[in-house]
Order: sequence, then C-alpha cells, then structure tokens
Amino acid sequence: MMSAAQDASNTSSVTSNFIDLTHNLSPTTTLIYPGDPSFVLSPISTHKEHGASIKKVEMGTHTGTHIDAPFHFVEDGKTVDQLELTKDLLSKEIWMIDFTVPPRGKEGLNLQERQKIEWDDIKPHLPKDLKNLNSRVVLFYTGWSKSFYHLASPHAAEKYFSHPFLSAKVAQHLLDLGVRVIGLDIPSPDETPAFTGDAAIQQASVCPCPTPGHADASVKASTAETYPFHIAFLSAGAGIVENMANLDLLAAAIRNSEYDVTDECDTNSDPGEERRKRWLVSVAPLRLEGADGSPVRAFASLC
Repeated sequence: MMSAAQDASNTSSVTSNFIDLTHNLSPTTTLIYPGDPSFVLSPISTHKEHGASIKKVEMGTHTGTHIDAPFHFVEDGKTVDQLELTKDLLSKEIWMIDFTVPPRGKEGLNLQERQKIEWDDIKPHLPKDLKNLNSRVVLFYTGWSKSFYHLASPHAAEKYFSHPFLSAKVAQHLLDLGVRVIGLDIPSPDETPAFTGDAAIQQASVCPCPTPGHADASVKASTAETYPFHIAFLSAGAGIVENMANLDLLAAAIRNSEYDVTDECDTNSDPGEERRKRWLVSVAPLRLEGADGSPVRAFASLC
C-alpha cells in the first residue's frame, strides 16, 4: 500500500509527459543502506532570526536515489565527476523490465524476499531483436520500492533491504548487449547482507561490508563474493542507479504510449513526419570531484 508521503510525492511530480523518478530526501523517511552515514538536514540560519534560510546537508554519496560510479568498487574506475552525461545519462531511450506484469502471456515471476533473479527470468521481458538494447538504459521494476520505501518503520526497512536481487551473470549478459546504465527500484542489484531493522533508519554504524579500494587480497575476495554484480558491471565502466521512485507509473505510461505523433523532441525531423513518441530517461548526479557516487535527480520525459 502506498503511504501518504509517497502518494503526495507522486501527485506533485507527474504530468502526462513527465515523471519524476527520485525519492524525496528526508531525515524521517529516507532509508539508509546498513552502515552508510545518516541523512541530516539541519538549519544554519532561519528567516525569523537571520532574514534568510540556509541549511546544512550531511549524507553519504549513496543516499536516496543515487548513481554508483565505477570507482565505487573499481580502484582505477571513473569517479562520478568523470561520467559522460550526454553519452550515458541524459535523454536516453529506455527498456523497461516490469516484473509485476507477466511477459507476453507467460506466468509472472511473483518476486519474493531475497530471491535471485536469473537471466532466464529476464529473457521473456526483452525485445525480440536484442540489438535494440544497445545503448539503452534498462530499468528494472520489482514493486519493492512502492511497497516499503516510504513506510518509516524498522519492519518496513528490514523488508525493503530484503529485496530480490540480480544474478552476477545478468551483468555480463547486459554488457554483451551494449547496456551501459541500469536503474532499479531497489537499494542494490546485489543481495543486501542481513541486518536488524533499526540499523536502516537514520543510524550510522561501522559498515559490516568490506570496503572497496586499498585492501588486502582477503578483503577484496570477500567484497567480490558479496557484490558480484556491482564488480562485474562497474568494472566495464558502466553505471548503476539505485532506489528509483515511480517506476510503476513509468511502466504503465510506456505501455499506454503506443501511438504515432509528431516528434517535437527531434529538431532534425521533417515537421510533417509522424512517429511514435518515446519515453526518455535522464539522470543528473552532482559533480562531486573524486567521488564514488552521488544522489541524483532522475526523471523521464515523453518526446
């Protein structure tokens, strides 16, 4: 069931040709990956006392809806300020994989907690000509975010971080098909290590997970075992957008947009030419020098 906070966010961020795919950042509702820093938004000056409002923001680089740059797990990988916006992140065509709808008359997947999603589970959702995936942003909608993200309780947090996840083999298949960026409505394409619910809501702790970067062989081996999808995908220079919002609305909009109209977004097309409108996704990270990731504003527009 959608919470009041999520419902309000959806209402204010959706039109017939625009869908915001970003969760609000809030000290009370933002779910924090176990071990990551809390999100803090505190006043420095106020209108009443100083005549202007300024707030201080404290958070980790993987807070809320965010992108993982290769440097997150690859020591010599690109940092978030080195990502190519026009090539990979702005106005990119989408391929939506909606696990909540049975593909082409087949039985639905009915995802469960901590279920591993294999390539055979994904194949029925793909286009007949797999070349059509080249350079598209592939979005995975599981329904997990809609069900649990904005319900600010330890139980909901524990459920959210008990999400289904992608097999490491899926990463290589996607790369082989020319996919450079994926997005998901879950906190990670890898399984999140088990934890107690209180650790997920605004509670920073010592990360129970291996830290990428300068590490000995045993730590790197443990990291590879815990985050195989991340390492395979990011090692190829690709990007991962996590904790996306409103993918249910985007999936429905894509299904309902199969009609021919003048393409107002293509300035090179003949003014009289008619073609099918397309939903495009854009992901805009902060330009944080040397950072392994960044919160983003992600949105889809109909062009």
